[in-house]
Amino acid sequence: MTRTELIHSLISPEMEEGEFVSKSLRGNTLWTLWKNDAHYIVGYQLVRQEEGWSYIRETEETPPSTLTCPKKYLTQAAILCEGWRTRCEEYTVSKNDIKSRIRDLYNKKERGTILRVKLTAKPGYIIRLHDYALEEVFLYIVSVNPGIEGRFPPNGLRYQIPLRLVTDMSILEGNPLHSGFILNPHRG
Repeated sequence: MTRTELIHSLISPEMEEGEFVSKSLRGNTLWTLWKNDAHYIVGYQLVRQEEGWSYIRETEETPPSTLTCPKKYLTQAAILCEGWRTRCEEYTVSKNDIKSRIRDLYNKKERGTILRVKLTAKPGYIIRLHDYALEEVFLYIVSVNPGIEGRFPPNGLRYQIPLRLVTDMSILEGNPLHSGFILNPHRG
C-alpha cells in the first residue's frame, strides 16, 4: 500500500467509531479528529516498510509519542492526558521561539557571514539526509521565508529544518558553502 492509499484508508468511516471530522499530516504522523459522543484525537504513526506503508495507532490515552498535534484538535477534544497536552503546548512554544530566533539571527547577520544550526537526533534515532545517516549534523541557513531551509555541504542539497531537532545556532565568518568547505560526516 502506498502512503497516500494508507492515509485514505485511515480516514475511512469504518476505521474508527464515530464520524471523521478532520486530518492533519505532520511529518509521518497523521493526526485525525473524530466525533462520537464527543470529539477525540487519534494519531497514526506512518511507518515505511519494504512492502509498503503501515501504521501504529495512538490515542491520547496511550499517550501519543509525538507532540505535533494541531492546537485546534487539542481545544476541540476532551482532555484525557493532561501531561501530554502540556508537553504539546510547550513544544509549540519552543518551536515558535526557535523559528523566531533563527529568523532574527539570519536577518541581522553581516555580509560575509553565515548562520549555522546544529541538529541533534533523539537518543536511538538518526537524521537521514539522502545517503547520510547521522546522530547530529550542521546545516547552513539559506532561506527563512516561508519556512526555514538549510544546506548540507557534503551533498549540496537544501533541506527543510526540523525545528524540534535544533540544539544550537551560531554565526560563522566566511561562507563554507562557497569555499569548498566539507564536513566529515559518517555515511550510513
